[in-house]
Amino acid sequence: MRVEIDVPPSGSKKQRGLYARSRGGVLSLHLTETRPVRLTLSNPAGGPKATATVNPTSKTTPKTAMTLPEGPVVFGSVSAAGSGDPLEGAEIEIGTRSDSDSEERADVSRINHSGPEGTWRFGEVPEARYRLLGSAPGYSSAAKTVSVPVETNHIPQALVLQQPGRVHGKVVGVSEGGIASAKLRADLGVIGQDQEVVPDRSGEFTIQPVGPGQYSLILSVKGQAPEGKPAMWMSRYFDVAVRPGETTEVQIDLQRGISVSGRATLGGKPVPGARLVFVRYLRKRLLDSVDAASTDEQGNYRIDLPGAGSYKVTLRRSKPESHLGREIVLGPLHEIGKDGNQTRDLHFSAVQIRGRLIDSGSKPISGYLQLFQLLPTDESDTEKEFRSESFFQETDEQGKFEFEPLPVADYRLDLHAPGLGSRSLGPLALGQD
Repeated sequence: MRVEIDVPPSGSKKQRGLYARSRGGVLSLHLTETRPVRLTLSNPAGGPKATATVNPTSKTTPKTAMTLPEGPVVFGSVSAAGSGDPLEGAEIEIGTRSDSDSEERADVSRINHSGPEGTWRFGEVPEARYRLLGSAPGYSSAAKTVSVPVETNHIPQALVLQQPGRVHGKVVGVSEGGIASAKLRADLGVIGQDQEVVPDRSGEFTIQPVGPGQYSLILSVKGQAPEGKPAMWMSRYFDVAVRPGETTEVQIDLQRGISVSGRATLGGKPVPGARLVFVRYLRKRLLDSVDAASTDEQGNYRIDLPGAGSYKVTLRRSKPESHLGREIVLGPLHEIGKDGNQTRDLHFSAVQIRGRLIDSGSKPISGYLQLFQLLPTDESDTEKEFRSESFFQETDEQGKFEFEPLPVADYRLDLHAPGLGSRSLGPLALGQD
């Protein structure tokens, strides 16, 4: 405890304020003056104070007892949503972290448990902003943020816990030898909140317990491939709403879709042993599906896509001629129609941007360059995020740089040289090969 000693002024003397700390609740003061002294007792962490006045004399040593009033109290109840029944034995945590959306443990916290009537209480809570977190077996956690004592002075805090729901699904059409997994991810993207399960032999899976809210369900399937070839795989994304105490049913049929086949070429030459990745874009969601297949020795491919739409197609080579050519995007979005089996040859560009960075005296400059793909101004921010491509490169000892291969598009080239500033070039229009 901290004690402030206030000696009233006398004559021309100024008021003096002294501070001391009690040890074991006992404080001894040695004063040179025999005038009344005002003592103020307080907790350094905050809260109410206690005061007393003593009158020391030359013959007696006055004693006084001071009782510090109880500090701020945070109290309340915890109950079940819907029924309103009180929950006995629920765990209540009060911590200094103020992020009410997070259910992680607080940095500094105290824990208590609710009584038979669902009530709980924390005494001697220093003034600050806190997060309350309530949890109980079979229920979803509930959190709220309170400011002590402004929002807690004689005000009970109610925590309502909802019964979690679950997600039950069935997957149909997994290829023989394929390995499927289902992951549930909260829309808020809270780290550590993902749940992942593997469907059984009949394709059924259950994810539980799941707190009420909006989620993304991601189904991934990895298939077997001939030795030395990239494995085939796919991912499907679904919006899932989970309600308290209910089961959300999801049916996923991988047999429905569109079969697309053809030949992949780069600069007019077939690309063997490469992986083709098709990512479908939807306006309501940036990512809808991801499908991949490998090309054979002649560059031929076959892939089953979930349906018609706009796809971003990427060619990934396992053994590129250049370290920059490992991944190549197929120009603009590739449109897949609603017809059944379709033949689509994919012609990837092999255009390049090469150059040399020099000063006014033709001496090479050490620096780095950034290449940005320019997109139509009428596209939405989501479309630009989905389609945009950027590249990074440093110059070598001769100031040379090289970007290859690049999809057909317009670009802006930003040059940065330490100590010499920056410069932009563009638009640079790259056509076919």
